[in-house]
Amino acid sequence: KGAKFLVAIQSRDDNLARYLERSGIPFVLLDGAAAYPGAGIGGHWTPKGHGFVAERIFKLLAENNIVGR
Repeated sequence: KGAKFLVAIQSRDDNLARYLERSGIPFVLLDGAAAYPGAGIGGHWTPKGHGFVAERIFKLLAENNIVGR
């Protein structure tokens, strides 16, 4: 019924990325997003990191005609 499957990879995973490429599944890498340091925070993104992730996900959605540019 027109559903699309897309993937966002939070931490670098070369095997998964290769599998998705071979399978023709659209995906985006989110590694590199700024996160708060230290285990006490739990690796949460900073406001700047959230902006980075939002831009990457929006681009993935736009490239796959889920949202308009």
